[in-house]
Amino acid sequence: MISHGNIHAQLKTWASIEETDTLISWLPSYHDMGLVGFILTPCAFGTFHTGARCVSMSPLAFIKDPAMWIRIASKYKGTHLCAPNFGYALAARKTTKAQVSKLDLSHLKQAICAAEPIRVESLESFTETFAPAGFDPKTFNCGYGLAEVTLVVTGQDPQARKEPSVLNVKKSVLEKHKRVVLAPKGHPSADATTLVGCGHAMPTFKVIVVDPDTLKPVGENQVGEVWIQGPSVATGYWKREEYTDEMFHAKVNAPKATHQSYKGNWLRSGDMGFLRHNEVFITGRLKDLIIIRGRNVCPQDVEHSVELAHDQVRPGCVAAFSIETAQQEEALVVVVELRAELKKDTEQLAAISRKIATAVLSEHQLRCAAIVLLKPRSIPKTTSGKIQRSAAKKQYESGSLAAQYIHRAESKAAAVQAVQIEEAPEEVDVKTPQVIKTTDIRTEEEIQAWLVARLAQEQAGGGGEASN
Repeated sequence: MISHGNIHAQLKTWASIEETDTLISWLPSYHDMGLVGFILTPCAFGTFHTGARCVSMSPLAFIKDPAMWIRIASKYKGTHLCAPNFGYALAARKTTKAQVSKLDLSHLKQAICAAEPIRVESLESFTETFAPAGFDPKTFNCGYGLAEVTLVVTGQDPQARKEPSVLNVKKSVLEKHKRVVLAPKGHPSADATTLVGCGHAMPTFKVIVVDPDTLKPVGENQVGEVWIQGPSVATGYWKREEYTDEMFHAKVNAPKATHQSYKGNWLRSGDMGFLRHNEVFITGRLKDLIIIRGRNVCPQDVEHSVELAHDQVRPGCVAAFSIETAQQEEALVVVVELRAELKKDTEQLAAISRKIATAVLSEHQLRCAAIVLLKPRSIPKTTSGKIQRSAAKKQYESGSLAAQYIHRAESKAAAVQAVQIEEAPEEVDVKTPQVIKTTDIRTEEEIQAWLVARLAQEQAGGGGEASN
């Protein structure tokens, strides 16, 4: 439930918009970003009236022709763009060089990116594609928000004009210890992940990071749940009093010495992240976390690896989640939408599954219990185009996915063979491991490389079944 006061307070965060600005949007009007950012803001009332112009297109038109969004921005001399990460990635991928040569994006003041985890590859791809049209990467304003706060929580100062913050961190430390340690140059790429900053808290807002179990605040560079205070935090959920109390009236379990800093009610965002120099970095959703053998794995990281594993995988159409096995252990399942229907070509489907299994194993040291290859345009998504992992999981468990092929890993444990790699390489050749004596293995990196190679072979031997 969002009050008039919530909207009024939220509009203050958009105070930099001027009467001469033109906002370009394909976001649905029933989405918080589309409604508040690109309908209410240009039509803002009272002292915040801007009279700015908004040019809108339908979300379906964007999906059919992502390049149209950028063509409209060029035609109407757009000053503000806004989209989730996948929107920028799609526009870059679907706009030809010939189209770019006719565009002018020099009027852009802000290209706001929010609503889902931000990939540095998407920002780089958009910049590379549209730089010839005058796009400046300092235009990117990576932010964080949610409907429960009416819209925006964090972002960059539009006047600052700097490129987004990017951190390269050790993945193993992040997953096992929920702590951020920068990966030095030369660190193995398989144990590194890149995170994009979402800016600082807007004026009058407070953002803290809390251990979701103990409810105690955690330090800088420590991962926990993001909690928020601010004037545009909604009053609660409609007719859900208990859930409202749990999520909107959370109390910090803080020591008396620091209690004053954490007093009052806080909104639990359900998002995991950390603070670094007061900038917010989001690592994933608390409910979406894949917890296997003590590791906290973000599904988006696995999904990204799967997208790059084979050309047939449709970008932005992968869901990774965990299930409980008969042995009451957590196991990884990956649901993958393909570009084409290949139902009759079981050999190719099996080959795609093997590529995916190998990529997940080598990059995340996780074994896929099942890989489900779907027909085109069948993976569950929200109206704004985001993957619905919980819906995909329910459909997997009920057997109602539109599957072309299902690859299941063999249940037997992998046989142990000894493999030596003289020096831990950046990338492991999983096809041709060498068999040597176990006494020759000396370092953790060598053992890990050996395991990846061996398990990849074992995983490739799993069974697959075509779906009717």
